[in-house]
Amino acid sequence: MDRPRHRLDKVSKLPAVEVPDPGQSYNPTFADHQNLMLKAHLIEAEKEEAKAKINRKVEDMIKNVAGLPTEENWMAEMCQGLGDEDDNDADSGIAEEDKDLKLDRGSRDHMKAKTRKQRRKAKLIKMEKNKLKEAKEKVQKEQNIFRVKSIGKEIAAEEKRHKEAAERRAKRKEMKAYQPLFLGPHKFEPQPIEINLSKEISGSLRRVRAEGDLITDRFKSLQKRNIMEPRKLRMPKKVKVKKYERNSHKMSHP
Repeated sequence: MDRPRHRLDKVSKLPAVEVPDPGQSYNPTFADHQNLMLKAHLIEAEKEEAKAKINRKVEDMIKNVAGLPTEENWMAEMCQGLGDEDDNDADSGIAEEDKDLKLDRGSRDHMKAKTRKQRRKAKLIKMEKNKLKEAKEKVQKEQNIFRVKSIGKEIAAEEKRHKEAAERRAKRKEMKAYQPLFLGPHKFEPQPIEINLSKEISGSLRRVRAEGDLITDRFKSLQKRNIMEPRKLRMPKKVKVKKYERNSHKMSHP
């Protein structure tokens, strides 16, 4: 059995250890720190916008619920026209009988056999249609001879379109190697940006305030590089301990 050729292919082209942003240094420049603050602000703004969008949809749903029909309105709508049924029974019966008679006549006319004259006429009409079709195809072939240059241009344009589509597919495939895939039921959630505020920057490595967690960073890196499927933290359930007294340990009361 041959080994698969893709056994040595990397599932992601992302580095195992990413280079941190210059603004995350213990003594960053003002511009680097402000750029990192702007990135964190944009991420939080997107989250707030998503929450606001969900809230707007929920409010619209609540408003629509207020306009739904009540039980009384539903009963009134269902009871409309019930008193006129007796008057319309006779008319509806006559209309149905007339309809059945028309259908019966139409079916009998359709079942009549064609005469020899009608068959000969239908055959001539079919032959004329075939002749017209052959004539159109012949004219089309003759016109295509004079359209050699335009046909060549159309073929070149089609080949160019196919080439551009292949390049776009290759580009998407290349970009896919730098993105996390859907390997499980959960979507990958990137780790929040580790950042210190301006007043928390000390400028000294001894007094630097540590942000983030090394284990979480490695765990997220494995998920981002498609080595591990994204997971959600699940806390262990507390097991309720059952307490009971044995007969041998029960206290005897007088």
